Amino acid sequence: MKEIKVCSSCSLRLPLDSFNRATKYKDGRQHKCRECNKKYQKEWYLHNIDKRKAEVLEYRKNNPDKVKSWRKKINQTPKMKEYFRIYQLNYRKLHPDRVRATEAKRNQSDSRKHSFRLKEYRRRGAVGSHSLEEWLDKLNKYGHTCVYCDLQATTRDHKIPLIRGGTNFIENIVPACFSCNSSKGAKTDGEFISWLKK
Repeated sequence: MKEIKVCSSCSLRLPLDSFNRATKYKDGRQHKCRECNKKYQKEWYLHNIDKRKAEVLEYRKNNPDKVKSWRKKINQTPKMKEYFRIYQLNYRKLHPDRVRATEAKRNQSDSRKHSFRLKEYRRRGAVGSHSLEEWLDKLNKYGHTCVYCDLQATTRDHKIPLIRGGTNFIENIVPACFSCNSSKGAKTDGEFISWLKK
């Protein structure tokens, strides 16, 4: 038969496992039941919210490593993963202005990177040029995958290398992963494909 205890707050007779553990009491359980304890803690928090926030901020400031590891552990739980997934799905609806601002910033960043690349190609004596839109269209055409393997394309590869008289027009450029682009070196696309088959 289960042990019964009377809650000091609601006066209900409840099983012993309805009370939180507390070693300082004889029976090893608190005097308030779990439900009453929750209500008490909620009321205490509402009356001491500023004090509690200050304590939390102080703890985070003094224990950054502990907080970081705790957050990492919590974020890996299935419940939090599901929460993040749902939040990301609804983020565009919740914050359309932020999304537009972020996309504009990203486009600006891509534009800067593109301009930097074109300057680099011109410095190396490349003939011709291409726009960012042409490059993005080319990426979409190949599904953002490398033309030489199935990995994600992260670089621009010149089918006829610049060092061998290749141009910087979009017709001479294909998406490639970093590994293939590095291995290709000064080979043409045909020479590199033959080399891969060996």
